[in-house]
Parts: sequence; structure tokens; C-alpha cells
Amino acid sequence: MRLALRAEKPLNGFGAVVLLVLIVIISYGLRDHLLELLIQAGPACLLLNILGIGAGFGIARLAGVAKGDQVAIAVELGIKNSTIGILVATTILGSQEMAIPSMVYGLTMYAFGAGLVAFGRSAIPAKAI
Repeated sequence: MRLALRAEKPLNGFGAVVLLVLIVIISYGLRDHLLELLIQAGPACLLLNILGIGAGFGIARLAGVAKGDQVAIAVELGIKNSTIGILVATTILGSQEMAIPSMVYGLTMYAFGAGLVAFGRSAIPAKAI
């Protein structure tokens, strides 16, 4: 248990760095078409993120889950593993263009996730979590 607690922060940081590196590489490879692709994928990615977070809160609230757990469930439903989507698109499908939605989702999920974590820390007392 102690090892897991000590490893949690560095591993979370490592995952974020890997995602960022993948996004930079793909963005550079698609630099000529990137804005157009972002405009196409952006609204759907934002909507998916918002719906996932909303579903997490709503279902947890209906189930009578404590507020701290509601935030945790919302984070889990709102934050998916976009790194896997990028990996599948670029390796198995062989298409950087197919990785754009995962890339955009990856960026938005971290923004929304950070907001949820900040909300959870400010709105819910630490002893309730």
C-alpha cells in the first residue's frame, strides 16, 4: 500500500508527459491541417467530456453516494484514456488524422479533470473524502 501511495504521483505525472509528447508529435506531423481537424473534432470531444462528467455526478447522486465519491466517479467517467486512442490510431490504424479526436479529448479531459479536482478540494471537507 505504501509503495502504491508513493508511486501514484510520479506515475500520474509520467502518464501526462507521455500524452503531451504524443500530442506534440502528432500536432507537428499534421501542422498543415491541424486547425481544420481541431475544429471538426473539438465540439464532439468537449461534449463527450461534459456528458461523461455530468453522467458521473448524476448517477452517483441518484445512487446516494457521498459528495467526495460523486466527484471521484465524475472524474472517472469524464476522464478516459486518450493515450490508448492515440496509440491505436497511429499504430494499428496507421493514421495520425484518426488520432486527432483522442488528442483533443486528451487536452480537454485534463482541463476538465483539473477543474473537478479543484472543485472537489474546495467544496468538500477533507474528512468527508
